[in-house]
Amino acid sequence: MTGIGYNTYINELRIQRAEQQMTIRERKLIDIALDCGFGNVRTFNRVFRQLRGCSPSERR
Repeated sequence: MTGIGYNTYINELRIQRAEQQMTIRERKLIDIALDCGFGNVRTFNRVFRQLRGCSPSERR
């Protein structure tokens, strides 16, 4: 129905949540990544870059 795969859809939701947390409060990226369901920062950075075209620290 959405036109994208399940994993992409879930990762999009996780990244949207991470973006909200990045703007609302000053938290370490590791804490945001773990809170949003990513197992480690490396995966968070990779998925964020794939979906947004930049790293989380560049967006922040």
